[in-house]
Amino acid sequence: GRRPVVVLRSWAMLLHWIWRVWKWLLRFFTGQCELERLCYQKQQPYQLALKIERSLRRSRAKELHQLVEGSCTADDAVDVILRVKRVKQDSKCVASLKSSMQIIMGVASLTKEVEQLKGQAFTKDNQHHESLLSELWDHMMPSEKLTSRVSPQWKELGFQGNDPGTDFRGMGVFGLMCLHHLASCHGDLARQLLSHSHHPTVGYPYSIVGIDLCSLLWNMLERRELYPHLYQLATPISLQQFMELFCKLTRADSYHKYVVSDSDISWAIFSTVKIPMKSL
Repeated sequence: GRRPVVVLRSWAMLLHWIWRVWKWLLRFFTGQCELERLCYQKQQPYQLALKIERSLRRSRAKELHQLVEGSCTADDAVDVILRVKRVKQDSKCVASLKSSMQIIMGVASLTKEVEQLKGQAFTKDNQHHESLLSELWDHMMPSEKLTSRVSPQWKELGFQGNDPGTDFRGMGVFGLMCLHHLASCHGDLARQLLSHSHHPTVGYPYSIVGIDLCSLLWNMLERRELYPHLYQLATPISLQQFMELFCKLTRADSYHKYVVSDSDISWAIFSTVKIPMKSL
């Protein structure tokens, strides 16, 4: 029972120390720290940013580790790196570090914004929330008038009850914003998905699955699985750009395989499906 775990931990510790010794040897013979060596490698900007982000996250220096949280500007972050790692003031190195930190800070800022929206509860007393909900109906059901704010009609959009506001508890206002963005910017696609959701044998609750999809997207962001894609976008990354990923996920093969096409798989497990990065 415990022996395989102990062996794995021992191997992990051994590999960790081998890696530490290897870094020290490289520093000793090259006179450059890992961050400096990365800056002089020929690679795409997003690839450099990914490697620098990982290096900072693994750093034992608390000041460097905290930089990936986006708590300062890119210029301040570079100053901290130069000071802590005693990096020479080489123009190429400094420029590469600054460019990478702008990318890293942009994604860190986006993560904070999405987390804040996810934690913001939908409330009927917030006019902006109510406007988004009303516009969602208008975009999705242009030929049908909503009789009242609380109505069985919301079930046609795939909500669980007469008051859709109660279904946003898991993802907060971010769930509503993603559904609204899909409906307002890609109306034909959204209405096509809604039509598929009404299929008599492979139907699914459109809005609930959409909220689950938001949760999947958030988990991918939180686990840094989206970084290779996000780091290639222009900085700073806007919330609208991020919500476009939500729209792209609705076109992903995995979405249609697990939600639309396969009648043997419940829609409820969709949030556990891992969307391939190539789908984005």
